[in-house]
Amino acid sequence: MMSTINKKLVGVLALMLLVLTAGCTTRSILRFEDHPLQNKTYVETLRHSNYILTATAVHEFWLCQDDDTELVCKLSCDGDTDLQCPAVGGGITITSNAR
Repeated sequence: MMSTINKKLVGVLALMLLVLTAGCTTRSILRFEDHPLQNKTYVETLRHSNYILTATAVHEFWLCQDDDTELVCKLSCDGDTDLQCPAVGGGITITSNAR
């Protein structure tokens, strides 16, 4: 009898956990800019994560290597490193030391 109650309790708890962790994440591209001299592209995105109990939005910056057939992007800055990120809404400034 106790075993049946424990199994039902575990089943209900597992179902509740599944419902609480269900959600989705989407990214919207805010802007992208090609580097004028190198095969690089800078991309600025906004990541929305929506779950039953929480919703977050994170401003992200990506550096992409452009090889003419695809972009290979690496996250270079997000909300965890605000001191290194450009100001929100400030855009991306690209500078070059090439002469």
